[in-house]
Amino acid sequence: MKKFVLALALVIFADRVWAAETHPGVGTKSCGEYVKSLEEDRKQGEWTNLTMVFISWCQGFLTARVGPDFILIPHAYAVEKWLENYCKEHPLDPFTMACRDLAEELRKRARAK
Repeated sequence: MKKFVLALALVIFADRVWAAETHPGVGTKSCGEYVKSLEEDRKQGEWTNLTMVFISWCQGFLTARVGPDFILIPHAYAVEKWLENYCKEHPLDPFTMACRDLAEELRKRARAK
């Protein structure tokens, strides 16, 4: 029975490992890559698809982390600026970490009100 449960667990989680390795999201990219994307966009005068994906991904992350207080999630341009400041100071951090820290900042502000 133990072998069956172990085999079943391997089958269930194998697809998740495969998906993570072959289809990584922007959350796996570095803060430096986010800043680079923003800087390139500013030269062009508009957001590219990559920058929009970064911002949208973080907004989705915030929705999941902040939960029912989704009203606390700021406008995309405010998210962009906060992430830019964070990522310039922490270029080697994963982009996920920047979004996590922004979620914590939003929670702190909500508690202070």
